[in-house]
Amino acid sequence: MKYTIKWIENKTSAKGAPYAKATLVDEKGVETQDVTIFGSYAGFSDMRPETSTEGQLKPSVYNGKTSYVLERMVVAPEWATKKGGGAGIKAAQERKEVMIEKAQERKSESIAYFNAINSAIALYAVMNERGDAKASQEFIVEWRDWFLSEWEKYNQKPPF
Repeated sequence: MKYTIKWIENKTSAKGAPYAKATLVDEKGVETQDVTIFGSYAGFSDMRPETSTEGQLKPSVYNGKTSYVLERMVVAPEWATKKGGGAGIKAAQERKEVMIEKAQERKSESIAYFNAINSAIALYAVMNERGDAKASQEFIVEWRDWFLSEWEKYNQKPPF
């Protein structure tokens, strides 16, 4: 709802936080006194008498006395409402689905790659131990590539 500020007094809490006490008049001319507006309220520093703001009054009971706190209304963006047709939400869901699928594929490829390396290293350790580092590296790369090619062949086949 839209309110016009009739009167406002800036204050500071015991903890040093800014707030204000105000009298607000709504669009129908109904006046509400002793409304608390906290310093975190958007546009707080620009509030003056005879200016307007939008928000909603939330009742607050303290020591048996009811007062009101002005809170900013949260308005959903048009793309997220029925008015916007929900097209934005649908598009976001489709993008999310594609991203999840790509991440799962990448995870599968990563698992296959590191399993191929580990298998090649294990095979090398079982077969023999060579003293030549370059020969060891070539052996591991050769078998890693073989394990990966087998995985790719398996991946190309239709599932069972």
